[in-house]
Parts: sequence; structure tokens; C-alpha cells
Amino acid sequence: FEYTFANYEYSILSDEEYTVLGVVVSEFLDPEEQEIDGLIKKRPGQLRYQFPVTYQSSWESEYEEQSIFFGFDNSFDFTEEVVVDGWGELITPHGTFEVLRVTRLRKMSLGFAEIESLEVEFVNENGLPLAMIEVEIDFVTGEYDTEYAEATLNLILTETSAQQEPALELPARATLHQNYPNPFNPTTQISFDLAEASHVRLEVFDVSGRRVAVLVDGVHPAGGHSVGFDASGLTSGIYVTRLEAGGQTFMRKMTLVK
Repeated sequence: FEYTFANYEYSILSDEEYTVLGVVVSEFLDPEEQEIDGLIKKRPGQLRYQFPVTYQSSWESEYEEQSIFFGFDNSFDFTEEVVVDGWGELITPHGTFEVLRVTRLRKMSLGFAEIESLEVEFVNENGLPLAMIEVEIDFVTGEYDTEYAEATLNLILTETSAQQEPALELPARATLHQNYPNPFNPTTQISFDLAEASHVRLEVFDVSGRRVAVLVDGVHPAGGHSVGFDASGLTSGIYVTRLEAGGQTFMRKMTLVK
């Protein structure tokens, strides 16, 4: 049995902290009929990490968490006390990893009582959680629930980051896109795609057919291209962008407003 889903996390990441604002859980059993299974909103946000994260660093967070799943809507107030209380090697069936241990004491307010739980997270040098243990604390006795605990072990198959270059996907055909912004004053960007390397001539005409600018006249490689157009010396009105590439001609209107 295989269940495929995606969690979309909305967060604020700065030099000082990493704060989670919410999560959208989306079901991917059928990509053609993708459905949202649930929403989690955190106000003003859950402070997951305060930087720099080092051994014995600590921080606190207070937030309201609203969970909406299968038509049920619940909201609770949380407080968290977090401390990086250990470091060393995490030994798993998939290998041994250098990690920091991050312990979170979470308190959920029910109005008449508080429910406490302990979350222990083992994080590698890239900030990825390799394992997690969650233990409930009996709010009557204050003792850990020794009958039940939830443990998660993650095997990171691949790691990606924003610094990696995405795979280049060439356009299927030559295209002249609408300029942006439009209307414009006095500058705009004109973009075009090429399916293969070819000689390109990009010109601008006024409504009387008079050529007012030649923006490109030369060979360009396949891919997406963008050219700036400055109409400071022109009057307000309708202009036409004309692209000749690979034996094809494309035209689009654009409006200059001063």
C-alpha cells in the first residue's frame, strides 16, 4: 500500500529565526483530482529555530494553532520551551549520522487544564530531521506516559537546496510574450522564447507603421530571452512589437501612457 501526499509549509526564514505560519496537507492519490486534506494555521507563528542553533541554545514560543481536517475545526493555545540539549552520533539501520538533539516541551491549554508533551528531534548538519520521538505527559500525575510514544525515523534519499540550478527545459516553439508592465511609462520588458538557435530581429513600430526602435538583430541561442525597451522619447499611444525568428513572425500591441 502506498499513499502519496504533499505538505506545503508557509514559513518566515531570516538570519535570526525560522518561524512556521502554517501547513497545507494535500492528497496526491490522483494528481488529476488533487484535494486538500487539511490546514494548520499558527498565529502569530511557531518559532521552530532561533539562530544560531548550537549546543545549549534555547528559546520560547507562544502561538494559537488552528487545525481544519475533514470538516472539523479546532483551535488551541500552545507554549513551547526549546533547548538544544545534546549532540553526538545517531545510529540507525541506514547508517550513523552526526546530529544535534533538540528537545521541545510543548504545553496545550484547554482552559481548565494543560496537556504537556515532549518532542525530541535529531537534526543533521543541514537542518534536516532524521528522527523524532513524541511522548505525552499525564496532566494529572505529571509523569511521562510509559505505555505509548510515537517515534519517526526518516531516510533522506536526496537533498536539494535553492542554490542548485534547475534542469533546463527548452521551449517547445518560438513565442513572443506580452510586454510587462503594460501599459507602461516609460520602460517595459519584452520577452520571447526560441525553440532552437536562430537569427532574431525584434522591432517596435508606431500605429502608422513607422519603425521607432530595433531592439535585437542577431543570432540568439534556444531558451527564454528578455529585452528592455525605453520609450522616453516617444509620445503616448499604441505601439506594435514585431519578432522575426526561425522563419516566423509574431506581433503584439503595447500601450505607452505618460
